Amino acid sequence: MDLLLRNEFAKLAKEEQEKLAKDTEALKAKREEQRDAAAKELYMKYGIFADKETASAYAVVKENCSEVFDEDGAFILTAYNHPSLSSDYCRHVIGEAPEMPDEIKASFVPVELKRPVVSNASEIRKIIESLWK
Repeated sequence: MDLLLRNEFAKLAKEEQEKLAKDTEALKAKREEQRDAAAKELYMKYGIFADKETASAYAVVKENCSEVFDEDGAFILTAYNHPSLSSDYCRHVIGEAPEMPDEIKASFVPVELKRPVVSNASEIRKIIESLWK
């Protein structure tokens, strides 16, 4: 009898786990859909390209706007990175991609040192000692 109960419990636990996994996937798909809609809205209404994180933040504000805008409420939307760093996402969702500014392009160019690099601790000591003389 005890073995039968254990097997039944294991079966129920597995079914619940599978149901939870399906619900999680459905919720993830819904959130991605809301995020993409928010990115489109930001571009269409305000001409702003948004990366995934910025669009997700805007989607959350839109979903909870009744709590955010009680009376004279407002929100400030900030982006951590320039949207050109997420140009693939922008192109996929909006159909256009932002142009990368020259400053950002320049940051991807490798820097060449025109002098020898210190290779061990004794070389560092020599440099420091030469500064004290």
